[in-house]
Amino acid sequence: MNNKLLLNVLLPATGASYDLWVPKELTVFECTRLIGRLLGEAEGRFYCATADTALYLRQTGDELRADIYVGDLGFCNGVKLILM
Repeated sequence: MNNKLLLNVLLPATGASYDLWVPKELTVFECTRLIGRLLGEAEGRFYCATADTALYLRQTGDELRADIYVGDLGFCNGVKLILM
């Protein structure tokens, strides 16, 4: 799976985290929308993505820039993120 990156995404609304493989050729913006839709369907009673939804690095709290490709972030598989 050289063309995908494994993300561990925490959803604070539920306290659950999810391991998701995402294509490296997506921008962070596209990845955020995709994950928001997926988790919105999985956790519909507790979470609904909005236009302001963003991904953050769990270790530092820094927001990921929306215009960067996932593959260019320099992350290893299993990187821990937060979706808010």
